[in-house]
Amino acid sequence: MSANPFTASDAPSLADVLAAVEADWTLPARWRADYRSALRTVGRILGRPLAELPAQPTFLQTRLERIGPAAAGLSKGSWANLRSRLRAVLRLAHVPVMPGRHLAPLTPAWRLLDSRLPSRKLRVGLSRLMHYGSARGLVPGDVDATVMAAFKTALEQEALLKEPGKLHRATLVAWNMAAATVAGWPAVTFDVPCNRKTYALPWSAFPPSLQADVLAMVQAVTELDLLAEAPRRPIKPRSAEHRVKLLRELASAAVHNGIDPQRLKTLADVVAIDVVKKGLRFILARTGPKRGDHVHSLAITALTIARHWVRLPAEQLAPLLALKRQLRPEQDGMTPKNRDTLRAFEEPQRVDALLALPEQVMAEFGRKRELREVDCVRAQVALAVQLLTEAPLRIGNLAGLDLDRHLIKIGTGDAARWHLHVPAAEVKNGVDLEFPLSAATRAMLQTYLERYRPRLLRRPSRWLFPGRTTGPKGTGLLGNQIAGLVRERVGVRVTAHQFRHLAGFLYLSAHPNGHEVVRRLLGHKKIETTLRFYAGMEKALALRQYDRMLQELRDRQPPPPPSPRRRRAA
Repeated sequence: MSANPFTASDAPSLADVLAAVEADWTLPARWRADYRSALRTVGRILGRPLAELPAQPTFLQTRLERIGPAAAGLSKGSWANLRSRLRAVLRLAHVPVMPGRHLAPLTPAWRLLDSRLPSRKLRVGLSRLMHYGSARGLVPGDVDATVMAAFKTALEQEALLKEPGKLHRATLVAWNMAAATVAGWPAVTFDVPCNRKTYALPWSAFPPSLQADVLAMVQAVTELDLLAEAPRRPIKPRSAEHRVKLLRELASAAVHNGIDPQRLKTLADVVAIDVVKKGLRFILARTGPKRGDHVHSLAITALTIARHWVRLPAEQLAPLLALKRQLRPEQDGMTPKNRDTLRAFEEPQRVDALLALPEQVMAEFGRKRELREVDCVRAQVALAVQLLTEAPLRIGNLAGLDLDRHLIKIGTGDAARWHLHVPAAEVKNGVDLEFPLSAATRAMLQTYLERYRPRLLRRPSRWLFPGRTTGPKGTGLLGNQIAGLVRERVGVRVTAHQFRHLAGFLYLSAHPNGHEVVRRLLGHKKIETTLRFYAGMEKALALRQYDRMLQELRDRQPPPPPSPRRRRAA
């Protein structure tokens, strides 16, 4: 029985499932071997004895998803086979599991509705629900809120799915669309849950004077006024946009915690100490009482506006200043999440896999005569990974690379060189960035521009990574594609921004005192920034150096003399 503390004591474990497989002599020998192998592979991947792993689909899916095929040393095909066999063996042990793909035929009533669906998108969106209903003897008219709730429960508890909630929501959307457009479809519709987690209110929820004050502040901080009494360097529009976002969040949180929105007529009202505390208390009640970067950023924003825009006197600034200090995160430098990501690259084979990834992906599509759009997107993301390894840019600068301005060609013919240059005005901290590109990257870039990028263009575009409209690809989409490809091929999810941390980590691993080089590479203005981010790494690096020194000393020692017994035998 299960020894897992999160399941009932009588819940079956994977060891029980293995025992059931061994005892079932009606199974063909090949099937028994495949199921036995699948169970033991799952145990190896999760690093636990089978007796400690509950035979519960949600539990297993959640933990397998954290690892992925590359980290488990499996190809995508082998990973799919493993999941398929795991589903099959759980069903064999009478564990309720929804099949990965319903193979049972649709009943006549569902088949009739399926034939009326006007698009493949709707057929795919409703396929699982229609097969679910057919398997349970339901007709389309039986589908109501209770059936949809049971369907959601089955997805969550019985299916080895990555995102069951997302699939359930997509099914509701498809059902409502079919109800509105398909003749004979049941007239019932369902409320689609909103997955947005924001609590920020629209500006229309506040007095118009507050929005006017915000717009005036944005104009003032983004434009340089040389005739001002104390001219300040303007901030970038993106930074101003982020400041406005934090302000709206802080004001909204205060309203949710009892502040009348009509009281907040100007920014001076928003940064009043009682309003700021009300807002922060609401946020901390949601996130937990911990000093995080987000609440600290909100406190800094309130203090900055109170000091430089509202111009509060020192005695009124003091409580906001104390609040900022009180909320300063205890963790200085890199977050535990980033440290965990970097720790995975202490294994040289992971570094090799990451560096080889772009060329491997490009080579796979280089053999294809007919390219699909998805192939071109993967080639695009592979190029983005290659650029990040040589030029660790922030995601905004990477997504916004302009072929006319940021890629500079020097020379002609085979001797031509390419530099990637982002001027200081477009960089978050105002530091000019320039990276010479290697021959391998130049070749990959040329292949992408000639073979893959034209297939992704919907209209003329100057962007290296064009979007579906006139602008570049969105930072969120590109960032998710980069992290997903690296996780698939390397076994570790690395975000675009974590490539910057990884660049410093790899260089400092080889050159423990090379902080100045890392500072220049990442474009930090001050060496203190670099030292703060990599604080704590020095200890680990020093210990590894010490271990290497000990090993070298051991290797220099003469071999021990033979024992007397061995000498007599000789």
